[in-house]
Amino acid sequence: MTTPNGYEFRVPPENVDLQRYERHRLAGQQAFQAGENMAAVEQFRAALHIFAAPPLANVRRGMHLDAEIVRLEESRIGVQETRIEAELELGRHHEVLSELSGLASQCPQHEGFHRQLMLALYRCGRRPQALKVFNQLRQSLVTELGLEPSRELQMLQQAILSADPRLDTAERTPFLRTTADPAPLQVPWPAASPWKV
Repeated sequence: MTTPNGYEFRVPPENVDLQRYERHRLAGQQAFQAGENMAAVEQFRAALHIFAAPPLANVRRGMHLDAEIVRLEESRIGVQETRIEAELELGRHHEVLSELSGLASQCPQHEGFHRQLMLALYRCGRRPQALKVFNQLRQSLVTELGLEPSRELQMLQQAILSADPRLDTAERTPFLRTTADPAPLQVPWPAASPWKV
């Protein structure tokens, strides 16, 4: 349709990848917070499927869109982390172990993925490897940033050292549960987003 300033192209929300992604992300977060882990995994997987290709890959970008792409990537990582958390609570530590190993390598200072990898390794009967993950992360943080691992990670390390029985269950405890809650995206472009997989 035409407007005083030019043309306006209206697209139904269900045809805009970004809006579909956000709908699945929110549904997954709500299900996860309600303890409905199967539903959460399904919704998060649907969101990540939409995000299979880099956003705005064929769009000429500038500083503003580059910043939005960073925000989209951070949201995707948050969804991935919370989806894996739901998988761990379903007892799928064997299934996510390979994926977590890759994510920890790709994100060498991401404490969430390292925490999940430590837990998955421990539940797979690989306690020495779980502790090695902690030591490698700590060395990276101290050497490059001058930081110690978070209190949550240190609690998990101590729990692994003492073979805390809480590690063997899906019960949510401070050192087992992520607090990640990806914030809703504030995207400046209208419904006619050029992001289409």
